Amino acid sequence: MNETSSNHPKARWKKTIVTCLLLAGAGWMYDGVGSQLNAAEPTGNTIPAQMPAPKSVLTLSLDDAVTLAMERQPAIAAARASRNAAITAREAAYAPFTVLSGPQIYTRRKQADMAVQISEANVIQVELETINAVTRSYIAVLFAREQQGIAEDALAVITTTRDAAKSLVEKGSPEVTKTDLDRLDTYKMIAETKFGEARTGVIRAKAALREAIGLDRCTEFEIGTEKLSHLHDAFVEHCKKKNVTLSCKKAVCMAIEKRPELIQSSLLAQITGLERRAQGWTLSPYARTYAATGDIHTRILPATVINGDYKPGPVGPEMPSFLAGSRSSRQQRATLFYERSLSVSDKAENLVALEVEEACARLKEQLNQVQLLLEATKKSKKLADDAMKIYREDQLSTEKLLAIQLLDAQTRVQLNEAYYKFGQALGLLQRATAGQLWSCFE
Repeated sequence: MNETSSNHPKARWKKTIVTCLLLAGAGWMYDGVGSQLNAAEPTGNTIPAQMPAPKSVLTLSLDDAVTLAMERQPAIAAARASRNAAITAREAAYAPFTVLSGPQIYTRRKQADMAVQISEANVIQVELETINAVTRSYIAVLFAREQQGIAEDALAVITTTRDAAKSLVEKGSPEVTKTDLDRLDTYKMIAETKFGEARTGVIRAKAALREAIGLDRCTEFEIGTEKLSHLHDAFVEHCKKKNVTLSCKKAVCMAIEKRPELIQSSLLAQITGLERRAQGWTLSPYARTYAATGDIHTRILPATVINGDYKPGPVGPEMPSFLAGSRSSRQQRATLFYERSLSVSDKAENLVALEVEEACARLKEQLNQVQLLLEATKKSKKLADDAMKIYREDQLSTEKLLAIQLLDAQTRVQLNEAYYKFGQALGLLQRATAGQLWSCFE
């Protein structure tokens, strides 16, 4: 097919970009031309210019973002296409004429049934990964937005302090000098740079959220009015209302039962176990295996990672497309591959248990840190308010006031970071338990 065809993906992509540019250009042209039209006296033949329709902006809550990602994320669409391909392959295996290929077709049909189940588990796995990506990105936007608010508040405090210092200098204060004004001006400039960094952080976090959802570049969106503390507060309220606590042991059991990766590894072992029977029905000394006739689409767990923390990876599945030799030797090799697949499944289960235990411990740690920092921020805020009152009365040096204000700002930042880490840990544990976190309390 010609690449310039209107149905070609690249052509559609170019058309979309050109359309966006034309729309943007039209808006720019309207600003200049529209003002001239408005200034001129209308005539009887003049057609009134129509104002362009304002762009609609999506306002997304976390639930909205997840729901939209289920519809828009390309990774989910790809997984569903793979599932449909597995279903088509199964239908082909059950076609009437396939019995002519020999008695092994009955074994191949069972393997095709399991391959469909694997592809369905893979869809669930991709959906869970997408939910986690959207949750993490959404929380990152909340975090960046609240960091921006903290930086803005710090800038306002320094400005207020500078005004108070200037007033004291003009009154001839022995505690406050012009040097203090210069110092406050320096702190103000530093606060302005932090505000700029936080604003850039919001832009970057929103870009990551856009990709996690699968939104196109022309769709404008904003996040809702949720606070970063919302997830923590909901978690604590659930525990108090139900009089329950999170059980890491229960979380591990739930993950081993529900995780799609473990479902896939178990089914893959069963498919491999059936290969011995299929090879027994095949007389050819160079026989195909299920790997040659079907794509299993199994994805178990990420590979080993060593970057400060050691995270062991899984043992990968293995099955050649063909087995050569006598029937007994081929069956023997198929049996060995089956034993290996059992080890793959066991390793995957161990890794899932490790992941859940680590995520659960991290969540509890962040929960404790939030409680401590909540108390710390109350005290630091009172210290800062009291210090400002004393400073206005010319009874405190600028250096001591700034030290107290810095402590208050640092405490707020640390609390915000603790909320952020708690939200990330909560999302990770929800993913690790296959979406069954709220069933892991006792």
